Amino acid sequence: MKVVRDGVERQVSVKIGELPENLAVGDEKSHEVSEEKLGLVVQEITPQIANRLNLDESTGVIVTNVSPGSVAQEAGFRPGDVIVEINNKSVGNMKDYDKATAMLEKGGSTLFLVKRGENTIYLAVKIEK
Repeated sequence: MKVVRDGVERQVSVKIGELPENLAVGDEKSHEVSEEKLGLVVQEITPQIANRLNLDESTGVIVTNVSPGSVAQEAGFRPGDVIVEINNKSVGNMKDYDKATAMLEKGGSTLFLVKRGENTIYLAVKIEK
């Protein structure tokens, strides 16, 4: 690559790497229980993550990865979404999320209440057969 600084031209070698897909928001481990079923990787929201992402509260779980071509991507999930309800049941932490996703049945539809920035939206997901 050619770089020009203060009128001086220099040739610089650059090595391009690949960012890992499942990049966690913090040092905490992400949770991939529902990745196979939904195509989502989620993580518990700690006070540190809530502070770093300017979230009002630390309840729910945050989406850290959405698999391309998954039912979650088709439903409109994005990294950074905060899941606060699944099928009208509150999701305050990973335990609640695990319990709710364990009950998802293939061929059924699931309604997620998601906070995205300043907005709260519903996303409907059809679980593949």
